[in-house]
Amino acid sequence: MVLSYIPVSELLYTVCKICRGLKDVVRKMQSLWTIVEFDDSYTIDIAMMEMIVKNNQLVCLNLSNQNITFGSHRFTKLMLKLTPTIQELYVAETPLNNLAFVMSLRNLTTLDISGTSINDNQVVILSHASQLRHLYISFTKVTAATIADLSRNFKFLVIFDACQIYFMFTDICLIVSSCEQLRFLHVSFFSQFDIDQAVQYVNQQLSIERQLKLTVF
Repeated sequence: MVLSYIPVSELLYTVCKICRGLKDVVRKMQSLWTIVEFDDSYTIDIAMMEMIVKNNQLVCLNLSNQNITFGSHRFTKLMLKLTPTIQELYVAETPLNNLAFVMSLRNLTTLDISGTSINDNQVVILSHASQLRHLYISFTKVTAATIADLSRNFKFLVIFDACQIYFMFTDICLIVSSCEQLRFLHVSFFSQFDIDQAVQYVNQQLSIERQLKLTVF
């Protein structure tokens, strides 16, 4: 079941004209939701966020590029309440500045923290997310050296997106060798020399029948 949100106040006000009991259904049967996502940019207030994180059956949550009306401190506290059932989490361009909640998400396979203020001190927490398959960290404050070293924990990573994080050729070698299932790599480089060396290295991987695509941003 997919529940696409409009602001809760508008939703309940409108539908209760037709079915007065639906207001109670939405509040009391949160465990029926497995996916929460937004078609467009909506305003997410504290009441809506609290309703979302109370769901203990949630599998996919997409908050990317939404208008979050409260600050990073409150946002972080609410993220800590997320259910361990979550497998896909998209929080790009949100007030996120802390990844402590990841430690309890043992089933997490997809994480998008692009465009947030996450830095090296926080991203190391991803060492607890060993089941990750898709990781998007573009336009964050994470450094290439830190994420390259962290890649040793990502044995199942398939897609890695890290634009505007400037990698050296040696970083790419470490990531590719650590992530044996990696198939798509979208990154930026420190220099043209690093680009040339990385392209040559990826071509060598293709020659040994490893499917790997490198895209330079």
